[in-house]
Amino acid sequence: MKRFFVFIKMFFVLPTMFFSRKRAKEQPYLERIQLTKIWVRYILNNAAVKVQVQNTNLIPLEDGYTFISNHESKYDGHLCLAANPLNFSFFVNAHERLPYMTSFIELIDSYRYNIDSRDDYLIGMSQNLLQHKNFHLFLEDLDHQALSSSQLDAAYISKTAIIPVAIKNSKSFMKFGHHHISVAYCTPLHYEEYGTLSAEETLKEIRTRIENELKQGESHEIS
Repeated sequence: MKRFFVFIKMFFVLPTMFFSRKRAKEQPYLERIQLTKIWVRYILNNAAVKVQVQNTNLIPLEDGYTFISNHESKYDGHLCLAANPLNFSFFVNAHERLPYMTSFIELIDSYRYNIDSRDDYLIGMSQNLLQHKNFHLFLEDLDHQALSSSQLDAAYISKTAIIPVAIKNSKSFMKFGHHHISVAYCTPLHYEEYGTLSAEETLKEIRTRIENELKQGESHEIS
């Protein structure tokens, strides 16, 4: 039911979103990402969703990071855009959607890969990481297709940090009532730490840090 009310509210602004996106296509990246975040905040406000952001102090001062999070809701992309103090682009499956904002994925220079384009896009992503641009990946897509360890190649090639991100309770995004939704940043893996590990081992460590953060959040709620 809440989804219906949000749809009604969004219906009246969709033309405005469309034209603002169209005008923004020729603007610099910083203006495009800021516009995207403005619309994300608008959607969160309409859905009466408040996000608790934790541990941003763990994000190093420079740019050029690969953020990797769990993925349980189609609104996870909105939550990441709202929570992250840095600007970033997505590296996601071509079928990934941002409700009301799917077209904005490409507006912010994201890579939407398929099986044929993934390897070429990973090279492009590594080059962008070296230019201090940030990217966000999901551990799995909403069809439960797990992130391949080969998708860490861009981080290995660029020797840049990987930052695990734990998103908790995002499935409650479209439920009525007060729900605790949080985005927590975990301790980064710097190349000095993961460079000697295989990609499979690194991916396992990323999952472990996210799972530990989610369990820690659960223990705080119980106490």
